Amino acid sequence: MNASSFQLNATHPPKRVVLFHDEREIPRKWFYHGILLVETHKADELTRFLAETRQASGSTKPIHFVELDRRSHRSRKTKLATLWAKAAVGPLWESARFYLLGIALDRLDRSVFGEDKTTINRNIYNRFFEIATFSALRWFYADEPTVEVVQAFSEKRDISVDDAFPHRPIAKINRRETNISFKCRRIEMVNKHAAREAAHPRAVPCVHLVDLLMGGISQCYDRTRSDEAALEIEDILREPLAELHRNPFSPTYHKRLQVAWFPREPMTSAQLDAPLRPASFFTRALPDDRAQTDFMSAFASR
Repeated sequence: MNASSFQLNATHPPKRVVLFHDEREIPRKWFYHGILLVETHKADELTRFLAETRQASGSTKPIHFVELDRRSHRSRKTKLATLWAKAAVGPLWESARFYLLGIALDRLDRSVFGEDKTTINRNIYNRFFEIATFSALRWFYADEPTVEVVQAFSEKRDISVDDAFPHRPIAKINRRETNISFKCRRIEMVNKHAAREAAHPRAVPCVHLVDLLMGGISQCYDRTRSDEAALEIEDILREPLAELHRNPFSPTYHKRLQVAWFPREPMTSAQLDAPLRPASFFTRALPDDRAQTDFMSAFASR
């Protein structure tokens, strides 16, 4: 054997990923952070799929789950949404990973997030974005020696000039001694209309995909929508969720799609800042499907 054909201390190249984020709130009940992770060498494959399905549907409008209503049923926009949802039954996971964190607002001790009532909601948003992001990266890439987030995107929204969302969660994750690091300094906020997004137009449909997956998956649990278009997406996305409930190690969805619920009970500030353990999370049954395997929702603080 040629001694030069192997190395005992061989180094592995870092896993480089792009992160896309969006959120959804059901007032006073649930808040959701959706995280889509795409490895850089798969990015072109995903954006090509999104462009091809948009062309096939004939739709030119942004995709937002909340806008899929009675009037949009059978529309080109809903057709596009169904094409994306159907991809989540299998093909999508060849190029992406999706993590949904559902936060039970009625289980939070709001006093933990500051005394200033004008910033509590913002602090909750940012703290759980950090938890969702770190948990997603650790869950999907726990076995990788090095994981680098090279870009991060979220849909543009009105935030105050002193809101630390674009940079503080990244800085806090970088301070952890783990295999994960952010190489970008901030989260880029993109316009929901690709034509109006000059800097990162290709990121816009990826953020739309996050919105659809997050809205459709949370709808499977919350049943807050009764519009035909929303129910059509729910029916499609229920299949992978039911499979995960039956078999958490499903070869199709394990380490590709994950839903986590938090917290099991109110936590102090110190507990939230410490590495989170499985006992901090809880499970939720799919309505009308309560015979599922009871397993701990995935988390990634190890």
